[in-house]
Amino acid sequence: MPFRPLLLALAMSSPGVAQGPEAAAFERELRNQKEAMLLVVDDEKRGWTPSLEKLRREEGFPDLDLDLSLRGDGALIAHLQERYGLGPRPFWAVFANGRLMASGRQPPTLPGLRSLKDQAAWRGPEDILREFLRANPDHREAHLRLLWTLYHKAVFRTQVALSLRIRPIEASDQGWDAVRAAKEQEEASERRRKEEEKEAKPLKLLEPAEDDRIWGPFAVEWAKALQTEEWKDWEWVPFRADYLRHSPRMVAGVQASVPALEEVLHQWPNRWSTWQLWLLASEALGGLPLRRLLDDLSPGPMTSPEEWPPYSVRLEYVKDCRKRKDWAAMKDLLLPQWENELLLKSRERIRYALIQDGKEIQTPWAASQWREFREPLVEALLRLGETLKADEIVRAILAETPTGDLATKASALATRCGQPALAANWAALQPGKAR
Repeated sequence: MPFRPLLLALAMSSPGVAQGPEAAAFERELRNQKEAMLLVVDDEKRGWTPSLEKLRREEGFPDLDLDLSLRGDGALIAHLQERYGLGPRPFWAVFANGRLMASGRQPPTLPGLRSLKDQAAWRGPEDILREFLRANPDHREAHLRLLWTLYHKAVFRTQVALSLRIRPIEASDQGWDAVRAAKEQEEASERRRKEEEKEAKPLKLLEPAEDDRIWGPFAVEWAKALQTEEWKDWEWVPFRADYLRHSPRMVAGVQASVPALEEVLHQWPNRWSTWQLWLLASEALGGLPLRRLLDDLSPGPMTSPEEWPPYSVRLEYVKDCRKRKDWAAMKDLLLPQWENELLLKSRERIRYALIQDGKEIQTPWAASQWREFREPLVEALLRLGETLKADEIVRAILAETPTGDLATKASALATRCGQPALAANWAALQPGKAR
């Protein structure tokens, strides 16, 4: 892998080049960067992309401590070509410590990048954080950042080791298309739903030696945080269970943390960071009984019934139940909530609709309530064979919000759950149809 040495690259740079906003932002990023960057400018047909995908999946790539950045902005490319003499696209360049270290006109390779790191001796985030923590062992924010860094490395290595799906690399300066993003999110949600309806595949587990190599560094720091109760100060939890589950070592560590988590929730029932850890444990362990825990907790006197259990807890637990097809747990959580709302609304009728041009229209709130909590409750009842209760709830929902397409959505749900008669009945409740 031919590359330009440091002195030549610096000699070719031209500090007097005028900078546009994209170039100025890039130079500012270089001045402030803490880790080395592998910047790649592909050709218009993205001919290097397969090579880059292969490179980032190689076993030793995480050890390079390189932030891989794919760029495609024309103004920035012109700046890179003029200031650093990088020539026509495609090309790659490694920047570290605010400087250009090397560049090349052929796709980068792991041996070449490893040799370059040996020469340039840049440090990665893990090295920087560990050095800082040696001098400041009680700095909890830095320790959480170290955990986050080790977690990301372990996740990526798990994806490679078990041949799990890795999100394709995308240009970091690609324009944001909100409409496309919303459509992609909806399509991804539909794919997940269809996958969940299929027979669950056996979970792939790492072998002991592989588990220690991949998750060992994170597991050590995780245990250290739990032993010192450092986690009680966390305001956010940047970890997910879907990758921890593949590590028997981490599952055991998470399981050991459950009693301490529930003890804290007895003191702070609405503490979101602790709930995040509990939900992570629930998913990693195949489901913990939330209703039992809720019945044992006492929310503060200023917590209203509508706010308990916390909205985000309900939302995340429902997602976990659906993934595990634990319909009984889903019903146990959502049915009491539904019955409580019926009690409140019997005292004061609430209609979640707006008037526009003399017609009622369904509010976004009502639609989200159906998607997040009502549909899961109805599905749980249908899966458990409680069709009469499901029919009662659907009719009550439609009586309250008779506009929009909730009847169509309920009918589609009944079809998916193998209830064609209910599907036909609910479809007939669509506004404008005979009842």
